[in-house]
Amino acid sequence: MLSRSLYATTPSPPLRPGRTLGSVRQLRFTNAMARPREHSDDDLLDRIGASLADASGSWTMAEAARAAGVHPATLVKRFGSWHGVLVALSRRWSAAVPEAPHTPQDRLGELRSWVDEVARPPQDRSHRVAGVAMLLEDLKDDELSQLLSEGWDRQIAYLTALVSGAHDDGHLTRSPDPRTAAALLLDLVNGFYLRAAASARSSATPDAAPQKLLNSLLESWT
Repeated sequence: MLSRSLYATTPSPPLRPGRTLGSVRQLRFTNAMARPREHSDDDLLDRIGASLADASGSWTMAEAARAAGVHPATLVKRFGSWHGVLVALSRRWSAAVPEAPHTPQDRLGELRSWVDEVARPPQDRSHRVAGVAMLLEDLKDDELSQLLSEGWDRQIAYLTALVSGAHDDGHLTRSPDPRTAAALLLDLVNGFYLRAAASARSSATPDAAPQKLLNSLLESWT
C-alpha cells in the first residue's frame, strides 16, 4: 500500500473497467525488421510488480529482468532505464485506482471490500522493511514522488466517493465529512505499515491487524 512494493496488491474491483493498464507509458521503436514482441509491456510489469511485492531487500534491473523472464537489455529497450521501469509501475498503480464506485448500489460493501484487500501487510518483517525502503526511494525522486502523491490523491477521491455514497444510503451517519474520513482510512493503512515495519516481531498480532483497525473505525461511524 505504501509504495511500488505493493503495486501488485492494488484493490481490484470486478472486471476493473477503470483499471486497465493501457495508461502505462509505452515506448515505441521504429525498427521495421524487429521480431514480434513475445511479451507485452504490461506482461513484463505484471511479473516485475509481483516480484517487488515479495522483495525483502534492494532491487536491481538484473533482478527485475530475471523475474520478468527476459534479458536486462529488453527492459532497457522497453522502458529506457531502471528508473523508467519504476515510472511505468508508478503510472500503472495510479491508473489502477477506480475513478468512481463500481457498485453504486452498495457503496458500504465496496468500502469493506477495499478494507479486506488493502489491509494485508507482509508477514515477514524483512518484506515490510523493504517496502518502506522502496517508499523512501520514491520520495527522494521528484518524478516518482509526484506520481506517488497523485496515486494517493486518486485513492482519497475514490474513498471519498465511497464514504459519501454510503452516507447517502443511510450508513456511516456518524462519520466526519467524506474527504476527511477518506484521508483517515488511507492514513491509517499507511501508518500501520510503517509501525509494522518497525516491529521486531515476525508478524503482526491479530489485535493489531489493519483489517480490525479499519473495521473498528467504520463501526464507530455507523
